[in-house]
Amino acid sequence: MAQTAVAMKLDAKVREERGKEKAKKLRFAGMLPGVVYGSGKDAVSIVLDAHEFQLVRQAAHGDSVLIDLNVDNGDHDKVFIKALQRDPVTSKIEHVDLLRVDMNKEITLKVSVRQIGDTPLGVREGGLLEQVRYKVEVRCLPGNVPAHIEVDLTELGAGATFHISDLPVLEGVEYLEEPDTTIFSIVSKAKLEAAAFAAEEAAAAAGGEEGEAEAAEGEAEEGEAAEGEAKE
Repeated sequence: MAQTAVAMKLDAKVREERGKEKAKKLRFAGMLPGVVYGSGKDAVSIVLDAHEFQLVRQAAHGDSVLIDLNVDNGDHDKVFIKALQRDPVTSKIEHVDLLRVDMNKEITLKVSVRQIGDTPLGVREGGLLEQVRYKVEVRCLPGNVPAHIEVDLTELGAGATFHISDLPVLEGVEYLEEPDTTIFSIVSKAKLEAAAFAAEEAAAAAGGEEGEAEAAEGEAEEGEAAEGEAKE
């Protein structure tokens, strides 16, 4: 299953002032610096209301959201979120890149994959679910871009994997990665126990080697001390 991206309205202003300090002041005032580009037009530096931008992302349940962008210079474009820059410590969004799109031309972008349904069978049997890929690359018209793709893993058993080829067929959407690319896998209980045992064995072996090294070092120090006494 998939939820198709619905155009969300968002207003922006042209950002005249540049520089890190100016951008910092804008963020402190609750604004989000950004840039919009693409479709053969010049790039335009803009500023958005940070709260409104977050509301748009939340309403769309992800970043694959088609935005109806209105800029105060008269520009009116359909855009997608191309990239987000975050603070490395707080993960707060500090800058956004918006890509203009032609509704009649296909685009390529990455869409989130989400698990739905009950706890997978393999997990109920004591295994561990691992999500190897969180997004998949697709190509389609802007109006067909899914906000995200939902997959039901309820019957996925221990040792099983879920691949690109297992994703639902979506009208007008082409998956671009290799069909055998793994998205989810379930590590069986036996493998988890074997890995835990191997880790314990390795830790014990490392501890033994460390103990032997310390003992050898101690013996060497005693030998040096005894040799020194003999010389005296």
